[in-house]
Amino acid sequence: MKYKATLTCFNSRMDGNGNRYFAFSYTDHATGKVINGKISGGESNIYAIKGSAGKALHGVNGWNDEIAFNAVEMLIRPYNRMVKDWEYAGCRPETLAQFIKDELEK
Repeated sequence: MKYKATLTCFNSRMDGNGNRYFAFSYTDHATGKVINGKISGGESNIYAIKGSAGKALHGVNGWNDEIAFNAVEMLIRPYNRMVKDWEYAGCRPETLAQFIKDELEK
């Protein structure tokens, strides 16, 4: 199977208050375009983009195995430096999928 996109979930390690922060990077293999976004939610919100939440994005009803998924945990400071200028994409999986679709159409 050939992957059409790669979805990477980044999260910081737990801070002193027990919080972890999440962001994603979506790479479209056909165009080479990369979309980055910060979220208020967890890994499951990002992972759900592959599921029915991503219907608007990839046009399938159900699971999409043509999107590779990776999860990367980072130290807090490198994570904060990486996502500093990234736009906020939302929380709900449907919102995240729509954010990606809108960015791909630009």
